[in-house]
Amino acid sequence: MEFGILALLMVTGFGLLIVLVVLSVVVARRRAAKRREDFAGLAAYRGWSYAQRDDRWTSRFTGSPFDQGHNRQAGNVVVGQFQGRGFAAFDYAYYTTQSSTDSNGNHQSREVRHDHSVVALNTGAAFPPLAVAPEGTFGRLVGRLTDRTSSWSPRTSTVPSPSPARADGSPPTCSTHG
Repeated sequence: MEFGILALLMVTGFGLLIVLVVLSVVVARRRAAKRREDFAGLAAYRGWSYAQRDDRWTSRFTGSPFDQGHNRQAGNVVVGQFQGRGFAAFDYAYYTTQSSTDSNGNHQSREVRHDHSVVALNTGAAFPPLAVAPEGTFGRLVGRLTDRTSSWSPRTSTVPSPSPARADGSPPTCSTHG
């Protein structure tokens, strides 16, 4: 009798797990669809253009993260004018392949998706390259030793730039999410 109850509990638990996975997928798809609708509605209201996907934007910029990975994608692309200046905003994603070997010598690889939000505004002026990226362990150590820690973002970042005036540690005027 105990075996029957145990089997019933296992089947019920497995069934609930499947239902939860299916519900998660449905909720995620509905949220993505709602987000697309919101972008399209805002773009229409403001007289901007919207494209659910336009991968041409993945090759319009240089530097990190645009020079990394493969299968680069630009989604939820909004393009228009804001206060007389052209802009583009989009979700940018690329994939990298991570490989590992277990203790038995079995080789495994998997695709990892990297997501970023991009906002580009035409300022009408030329600037040296500038990127905001997560700070590594060595950078945090040096920052602590030299008392030069960032306070502008909840996540400590580095600002690599060939121009010392742009990488002096002063707070940037924009933020990125990735």
